[in-house]
Amino acid sequence: MAVAVASDMFSATEQRAAAIEAVEERLVSQAMGRGLFAAREFKEDEIIFEEIPIVSCQFVYNKQYGYRACDHCLRSLESAESNVRRLTQEAALELPYPQCADLPLPSVLQCSACQAEFCSEECRSTAWQQYHQLLCHPSTDSCHPLALLLHEWKQQHFPPETLSILLPARLLAGVLQSSDRVSANSALANFCSATVSTSHAAAHKLLGPEFAQHINVLRTKMQDALGDPDISHGIASSPLARWVSRTDDLMLKAADRAQLDTFIDQLYEKLDSTVGSFLNTEGSGLYRLQSRINHSCRPNANVSFPHNCHRLQVTALRNIEPGEQLFISYLDECELSRSRHSRQKTLKENYVFTCCCERCLEEQEQPDVTSDEDMDEDDSDDMAL
Repeated sequence: MAVAVASDMFSATEQRAAAIEAVEERLVSQAMGRGLFAAREFKEDEIIFEEIPIVSCQFVYNKQYGYRACDHCLRSLESAESNVRRLTQEAALELPYPQCADLPLPSVLQCSACQAEFCSEECRSTAWQQYHQLLCHPSTDSCHPLALLLHEWKQQHFPPETLSILLPARLLAGVLQSSDRVSANSALANFCSATVSTSHAAAHKLLGPEFAQHINVLRTKMQDALGDPDISHGIASSPLARWVSRTDDLMLKAADRAQLDTFIDQLYEKLDSTVGSFLNTEGSGLYRLQSRINHSCRPNANVSFPHNCHRLQVTALRNIEPGEQLFISYLDECELSRSRHSRQKTLKENYVFTCCCERCLEEQEQPDVTSDEDMDEDDSDDMAL
């Protein structure tokens, strides 16, 4: 007998997570938090589980630059050939082996009010039930609160993109459209945590350094668009922004204030230096189970998106025993090949933790220099010769 899926985004997510019996969630430690463990044996290359997110969203500039995708599931709405023709501006370009393309293309359905495009009636209906009712507005209404929110976001966040302000907007709309706001609020709180490391005074930079200065403007415009919902943890907020704001109230000598301002400027420059690593990402999503998988520099699992939409797939990179914790790499292949010190530096800057995985412990006797510093020394030696 088929099980009815809840229309509420949070209830539906919990139902889907509970139906996945291949993994189980446990507390690893106070320092690491929760993790995901294999509930049975998995062979190399075997699919461990697939998951669709609580919510996903295409990046703002990505959409503006003409990448057509379903407004709900991010499925591409153009063929491979149409895509390369548009990008290369060569209208006559033809791709060989057309049988290798995704066929047939989905039928494009639009929201009658805002002209948002969807790949199916299911996506259009699900979006409407979960969050779109509150966010829908005529695309020509440039004075709508949501349009003003997007405009403010775009003034301070430029490609390469790492997040869209519409993701927290959709989450907030999902809480407001939920028939059980208390449960929705509780489910959302599972994803909220401090983003400043007390041991390293590091800061998460997912939203970009400009977010610190403009957080109050964004919060106000978010409230204009969606009201002031009773959310126990602020979504459009950042501990770094609060820290920067509090430093303004410190009674400091002129020299100390100048030193602090220089430190903040340099911190933002460091945070900005790696934003481009997400250049090829079309959007972002919030995943109930995948978000519980911890990092290792010697991962036993891998995340991919083989379905041309927001459905992700987690596969085994090697044989995995029952009860073994799943690990993925938060670093790309290039970063993963670098020295222990380089890897840990990147992880601290981006994810605010010191990696103590098996590989890092094995390499702890390595010099505390980055891979770039190693190469600089090698270049100096070559020049000396």
